[in-house]
Amino acid sequence: MGPVVQARNARRDPHTGRAKVKTGCRTCKLRRVKCDEGRPVCGRCSSAGRVCEGYGIWGGGSLCAYRAASTRSSATSSASASVSPSPPACISILAIGLEEGHHYDWFRCRTATKIPGMFVSASFWNTVVFQACLSEPAVLHAALTLSCVHKSAICCTDDNPESTTDNLDNQETFLLQQYLKAIRHLRPLLSKRDRNSVRIALVACVLFVCLEFLRGYFQTAQAHLQNGLKVLAETRAGGSTCGNSSVLPLQARGEVVDEHIVEALYRLHVQVELFNSTYQEPCLVLQQPRLVSSPIRFDTVTEASKGMDGLLNRILCLSQQASQPKSSQTASSQYPSTLSSCQQRINADLRHWLDAFEASAEALRKEAQLKPFICELLRGYHTMATIMADACLHGYDEAIFDSYTEQFVAIVAVFSNHRGTRPSCDDSSNPQETRPATVTSQASCQGLNMARSVIDIGWIPPLYYTALKCRVPRVRLQAIQLLESTSHREGIWDSRIAARVCRKVMELEEGTCHDAVYTQNELQVCSSLSQQDPLMSTVPRSCRVNEVKVVLPNSPTDSLFLVCRRRLDTGAWKEWTEECNSPWT
Repeated sequence: MGPVVQARNARRDPHTGRAKVKTGCRTCKLRRVKCDEGRPVCGRCSSAGRVCEGYGIWGGGSLCAYRAASTRSSATSSASASVSPSPPACISILAIGLEEGHHYDWFRCRTATKIPGMFVSASFWNTVVFQACLSEPAVLHAALTLSCVHKSAICCTDDNPESTTDNLDNQETFLLQQYLKAIRHLRPLLSKRDRNSVRIALVACVLFVCLEFLRGYFQTAQAHLQNGLKVLAETRAGGSTCGNSSVLPLQARGEVVDEHIVEALYRLHVQVELFNSTYQEPCLVLQQPRLVSSPIRFDTVTEASKGMDGLLNRILCLSQQASQPKSSQTASSQYPSTLSSCQQRINADLRHWLDAFEASAEALRKEAQLKPFICELLRGYHTMATIMADACLHGYDEAIFDSYTEQFVAIVAVFSNHRGTRPSCDDSSNPQETRPATVTSQASCQGLNMARSVIDIGWIPPLYYTALKCRVPRVRLQAIQLLESTSHREGIWDSRIAARVCRKVMELEEGTCHDAVYTQNELQVCSSLSQQDPLMSTVPRSCRVNEVKVVLPNSPTDSLFLVCRRRLDTGAWKEWTEECNSPWT
């Protein structure tokens, strides 16, 4: 029987696969073969002539060995063609300390998966940043700084034992140390200005912008962003500036890394410009990295979002060009025909975008995890963009927005109906992050729910635009109360700051009489509004604020300032500044 059993055992389990390979280089894991784990390149890959992809965060691999050899031979010309931005030397994650290792794990598992937001392509974070962290000290320490900001605010709750004063002080010390290390490693790269050095600097720049947004140091974040755009402009212009042109072309040069980096900077720039779009002053306007013909349908939500970003950027560019003839007051015919033609093309592209979106709606809803809201959010952005495009050549006539009441109602209704399923506010994949943030008195996390914060724009901009431009009190108040219902950030967009700005503008235009009429916290916005409603009366033209520039604070406790402009009946301008206390104090 013994031989029979042995023969049976030899024949059974025909579907049983080979044992899983849990260690070894990535190449051997994918091939499901045993790896000898040689360093820096495993012997099995080397003998077979294959490219050893190394051991993940533990370093190694053919690429690392090649760079080390290139360094010794001073042959760095071929290394510049590498896909990932890297200097000659390869840094191992094993070289970092225990605390740095903990923060890197947090960045890898929590920060990089949470803060990019709904529409940002994962390629920049999952590919470019992680590859750069393995070999570039400047990027690694910038990532650790961002991780520290994110982790400190997440854990900075009264019911968390880590929220003691000593722990918070230690976190602040660690943050400053990592920040200084990143800057120290970055300075030599900025002096070189070769292609790889610029790549590394721009990746670190994006991380700096993100961490300063989350910290509430908005002016510092904008300074980082402008410096990054300046470096990119000089690179694209062959070392010179773009002269007096207000348009900066930022097309990638056909390489994947360049495209991901430009896209990350592009999205940050669009959200910053969108925040101050109502204040007509010259500023930098970017061209979309990849200008393509209008698609018939969108394959992914990210593709639809990219298309909307391009349209918003073109609208902002047109608005700023239209703001130059200050003598023009109302009639769009007073603008050059080129601007009118540009407006017509934008409106046509907005219609094409909506057609493609409608054709793809079912597939996009299946792709989105939070099924209805992401698609409705994109639809809300399209509604806002349509209003902006139609109104941008109407000079300073704020009455144009009175004809878009139904569109403003639609925007508010969407966000009111989906109030409990906002994807930028809830992370169902991590229950620990969905709890309310009852924070300590630490300024960096005072009232801000970092678990609900991202660095990409979400639902705040459409509500903010509605609250500023819709002069129907019922609709305006509902938009403001929706902004006040949460406390999170979307890049430069802070829900509490946006709500405070809108309330201040409403007070300047209307006073506080409507608050006395409606005292309940919730305002019901109906699909059809009655003209007999006491909150349906609109604001007189002479009382309206035409332009608002928000000077954001540079720390969580600083005040913010509103630079307001109103066009008088005489054609002159009245400009004044209003101070608002920080909502986080």
